[in-house]
Amino acid sequence: MRFTIIILPKKNDHAYVIYNGIAKRSRFDKLHIQDNRIHKDDRYIFAIIGSITAKKGQENAINAIGTLHERGYNIKLIIAGSGKVEYVGKCKQLVDSIGLNNIVDFYGFVDEPNEIYHNINCLLMCSENDGLPRVVIEAMSNCLPVIGKNSGGTQEIIEHEKNGLLYNTFEELVVSMVRMVENPEWGCELGLAGWHRQWSASISKIMRLMSIKSSNRYREERCSELGKTTPLNCFLSPTISPNS
Repeated sequence: MRFTIIILPKKNDHAYVIYNGIAKRSRFDKLHIQDNRIHKDDRYIFAIIGSITAKKGQENAINAIGTLHERGYNIKLIIAGSGKVEYVGKCKQLVDSIGLNNIVDFYGFVDEPNEIYHNINCLLMCSENDGLPRVVIEAMSNCLPVIGKNSGGTQEIIEHEKNGLLYNTFEELVVSMVRMVENPEWGCELGLAGWHRQWSASISKIMRLMSIKSSNRYREERCSELGKTTPLNCFLSPTISPNS
């Protein structure tokens, strides 16, 4: 789910674009309602979405799901994304070697991930260092709990045990996944908290931009009053004339 918000200009004004914007409130409400969906699969379903590369952590996700399977948990892992044939093949060989062919599904590249979000219980973000984890934002907007690596931009979005879980080691990843499987209602609460966070963040983003826009307009008008041509000169105090 990807949105761009455009604030339309008035005459002789500028347009402002908010990239990676969030849906309007009615869209959030719809996603919130969908959080009460009933999965067709009775297994607890995890997903990891993104380019399939060593840095994205698909191997860690596979090994973790294998550990949960060995412990008797009824789980499933969806891997969505594309990558170099050699590395994708390596991941598939790993799945085969630990006997997870009926538990791990490779979906390939998915242009619209909403269908995945609507049919899973939890998103895994195992990237070593991701600057702007778009999938984390998308998952939260779909009321999903997220388990993320405590690094990069992920740690700035997830508040541990408030709207998701953060981990540092493979063992902590496994523990976090077990907590989700054993406490699905708690996972839903984390997902709802994430949904609220994304809605609040989208409003704050718009308000900050509008505040900047208002400030810029004031400086431009002040420049015009003072007979200046460069906005930088408008940082003068409004009570001081350029000739004082």
